[in-house]
Amino acid sequence: MFILEALEHYAETDRIAIRYHDEKVSFSALNRMADAFAAYLRRTLPSDGRPVMIYGHKQSAIPACMFGALKAGRGYIPVDTTYPTDRAAQILRDAQPSVLVDLRASGLSAEHTLCEEDLAQILAQPALPAPHSGWIRPEQTAYLLFTSGSTGTPKGVQITAGNLAAFHTGVKPWFARLPEGGAFLNEISYSFDVSVCALYEALSRGMTLWTADRQTLESPQALFQLLREARPDAWVSTPSLAEFCIHSEQFCAELLPQVRQFLFCGEVLTKKLAAELLRRFPGVPVVNAYGPTETTVLVTGTEITQAMLDADAPLPIGRPFENVQAIIADEQGRALPDGEPGELLVIGEAVSPGYLGRSELNKALFFRTEGGLRGYRTGDLCRMEDGM
Repeated sequence: MFILEALEHYAETDRIAIRYHDEKVSFSALNRMADAFAAYLRRTLPSDGRPVMIYGHKQSAIPACMFGALKAGRGYIPVDTTYPTDRAAQILRDAQPSVLVDLRASGLSAEHTLCEEDLAQILAQPALPAPHSGWIRPEQTAYLLFTSGSTGTPKGVQITAGNLAAFHTGVKPWFARLPEGGAFLNEISYSFDVSVCALYEALSRGMTLWTADRQTLESPQALFQLLREARPDAWVSTPSLAEFCIHSEQFCAELLPQVRQFLFCGEVLTKKLAAELLRRFPGVPVVNAYGPTETTVLVTGTEITQAMLDADAPLPIGRPFENVQAIIADEQGRALPDGEPGELLVIGEAVSPGYLGRSELNKALFFRTEGGLRGYRTGDLCRMEDGM
């Protein structure tokens, strides 16, 4: 798997993988801790393939657990401690993980429950590198993310290692501007799939994740201090974080002198925000991207131009990635001509196998093409214009 190969590659360097407050975790240390956690999983658990649930926030040990699970051939379930305990308990019941890493001391329990002290002891243990033959396979679930959607009931979206490989291929052009070994702002909750951009795309390029926790994100002073120190090369977030920052005139090229691209997703990017960013950061591209959790993070994107800002229409969500098909369909699933609104269908190897234990919903929302590719009915109303 590409991220595990990258970890082992950069473990041979002196680069820092994660910065969190005063803590620095090198690629070497991150890879060693992942191997130690993988060794614990192989030693302790039956080979039932059940996932590992991680209930925490932004602790540096969390990526080590994620990658350790993958090295042991298991998936993981990140659940942020900003979620209420009862929601975490519901996810625990639905997912039935073999191990619960509880960094909140919440009182939740699973077949094997590890508190923060337990985990620290495991990650400190010496371990041989996890054999590649035991790594997660393309058809296996790499992670489960629980989303509520419109129902309010958590649904576990299964994303395979193969889905992640397809995402890695599709999103590559949007990360081409970023330097190997640069700095990346890591502010997205690990329970939100856009965090994959940091955990998989940035780390696989040897970049340092400068991690902002919830407390930092709620304080402009603390966040701006982090940005001054980090000097990130990339900004990936929902538009709401930039809206929060743009209220201060300090949020400008002087604060982020090295930023090479803004990429927004997860919410509507307004023309007002895009125009203001282009004014404050001359020459820095602003990218609008889109993708449901069910299609592995992102599947479309476009750089915002002045013509788009001047047009009498919302900003487009972009062109499909090269390995993605996007079809605007009517209620019978038939493709509609350019300009006509309909439901967006996404087809390709990045489409999830479906929701955990939700067979009826899977039949309704997921499908196979005649050529055997997976597809997903997004429920989003769109129209196509000139391939955009």
